[in-house]
Amino acid sequence: MTLIFTASFLVVTLQGQAQSLTKHQWKNRVLIVLTDDSNDILYSNQIKELESDIKGLHERKLVIYKVSPKNYSVGLKVNDFIDSDLFYKQYKRSSTSFEIILIGLDGGVKLRQSGLLTLKELFAIIDAMPMRANEIRQKKKNNN
Repeated sequence: MTLIFTASFLVVTLQGQAQSLTKHQWKNRVLIVLTDDSNDILYSNQIKELESDIKGLHERKLVIYKVSPKNYSVGLKVNDFIDSDLFYKQYKRSSTSFEIILIGLDGGVKLRQSGLLTLKELFAIIDAMPMRANEIRQKKKNNN
């Protein structure tokens, strides 16, 4: 009986965790900043780079996930980490200690790299996406 309860609990918990990115589909783009060590200089520089234009991130509907092997948090300023290795296991692909992954509105991976991603590069990638071009057209149309 204990085994059945434990298995049921794990299935429900894992499904809830796995669906946490699907809640963003068609609403937000997701940027996963994944590190093996939150004290890593590359990770720190990436967070600083992202913090330098919060308005630009918001305009592009970006939600930032900071992910480490044992936990994650949502948002740049949030330091309330949730204990879970699910995102790390699901998205970690390279042998490097740092990765950044961009997920589009459709839920597909649009970029994966292990070096610093500048805002200029990030915004150029997003702004070239068809759905973003449509957002820009709609904004211009509404401002006229």
